[in-house]
Amino acid sequence: MRRRFTPSEDAQARHGLPNICFWPVVPPIADARHGSGALSAVALALSTPVLGRLLIPEAIRKRHLDGEVDLGAHLRNVVTDAPRAAAFLARFAYARYLSRQRIPGYFILNPTRRYGLSYHSEQSPRADSRVTLSDQADALGMPRLRIDLRFHVEDAQAIVRAHERLADWLSSRGVGAMTYRQPATENVAAVMARASHGTHQIGTTRMGANAREGVVDGELRCFDAPNLFVASSSVFVTSGQANPTLSIVAFAARLAERLEREGRDEARLTRASAHG
Repeated sequence: MRRRFTPSEDAQARHGLPNICFWPVVPPIADARHGSGALSAVALALSTPVLGRLLIPEAIRKRHLDGEVDLGAHLRNVVTDAPRAAAFLARFAYARYLSRQRIPGYFILNPTRRYGLSYHSEQSPRADSRVTLSDQADALGMPRLRIDLRFHVEDAQAIVRAHERLADWLSSRGVGAMTYRQPATENVAAVMARASHGTHQIGTTRMGANAREGVVDGELRCFDAPNLFVASSSVFVTSGQANPTLSIVAFAARLAERLEREGRDEARLTRASAHG
């Protein structure tokens, strides 16, 4: 039976868009043009090496302070926006460091109403992105993995098309407008320059209809070893755009139920055979 696509899925396929999500973030805190006293206070705190390293990891601190920090402009923002900055910093300090359930980050409205746009996007499966065994061994004497991860321009082009569709939607509904940090003609190159792994390793034992298409079947059973099952994100055909934990748990729970049911059936047959 042929699967029917929902209207949103049909539009996604028609425009050649990946699974992708967008969310607004605060503008670059190092750029004082945001006019926010709270953001400038954060920038000033992070620009102090000793205090900055106590607040966040050094790699993240350097990323936030990419480029020159205009200390005078940030001080002006803090002074002119002092009441709101003080109120935010008090709320954030409590929620981040003193509350039982601590918040992982923050989002601040700013006078210029300009915000950054972050996204997560899936990466299409490619045969030249692969994992092989190296000649080196780990501490247990097992071969180390040699990981060859490739990024392709077709994925970057699809991500840019998704941004363009979002920009059209924002403009047509009068919600806002999208501007880029580089000329539009350089968008694909900008995506490729920032392409990186998403820390969730996926693939290598993909699910398929047969042994030619995958390593495991729809029940997570290996085609070449029927008594071996794989409960892992490695069976995913594509990465999607979101963290895979919930799907892994769902697959594992379904597999556990199946194995428990098969175990009961086998025990019942064994007892029946013994009585016979």
